[in-house]
Amino acid sequence: MPFCSNCGKRVPDESRFCPGCGTEVRSAQPAPASPAAAPSPKKGTAKTGVLGTEVGKARRIIGCMDVALIVLTFFPWVKINLYLWSGEYSLPSLIQLIGNAQSQASSLLGSYWSGSEIGANVTMFVVVLALAWVGLVASLGFDAYSYFASGTRKFRSVGPVVAIVLALIVLVACFELDVAISGGSGSGLAGMITATGWVWLTLGVAAVELIYIGATDPARA
Repeated sequence: MPFCSNCGKRVPDESRFCPGCGTEVRSAQPAPASPAAAPSPKKGTAKTGVLGTEVGKARRIIGCMDVALIVLTFFPWVKINLYLWSGEYSLPSLIQLIGNAQSQASSLLGSYWSGSEIGANVTMFVVVLALAWVGLVASLGFDAYSYFASGTRKFRSVGPVVAIVLALIVLVACFELDVAISGGSGSGLAGMITATGWVWLTLGVAAVELIYIGATDPARA
């Protein structure tokens, strides 16, 4: 307990002035400043593309499109109608069909077939078609993996581009082969080799995916 410097009387601890002479013993202490309120953390704004779709959601949608395109390659793309025998074939089954026909022709005709230009062209066609299908499935599978499991944030458009190119090649090849076999649109042999609706669906899904990538990729926004 302090004493008054003027009269010497004891001054209670809670008093500012001496009870005897009224002299101010201690000055008013400033009220302790309240700690400044920490700014509330702002919620991170999700990065969006042109459509305003969040990147994570857009990547999942694109990955599902890639998986759908892989599945579509196992649906029948080509219809062969020889009147007495007809069937619809996916790319893998078409490769197998042509390969079996090549083997049978080679066993029946021997060196004549294997050494002919037709036999070489058929072999090359089977190899190219098989490589194109494997490349399509591999590129779509890698794209789907990058969207679902990989840590990379880059948007990829290789898979749908390959799907569009391969679908267009099949459409053109079916048209050209059908014209070559029928000898013209007026022939009764027209329609022996045609592309099915699954090719058009694949083409449409791949085109929609490319458009969606362009509209949701933040790097292009």
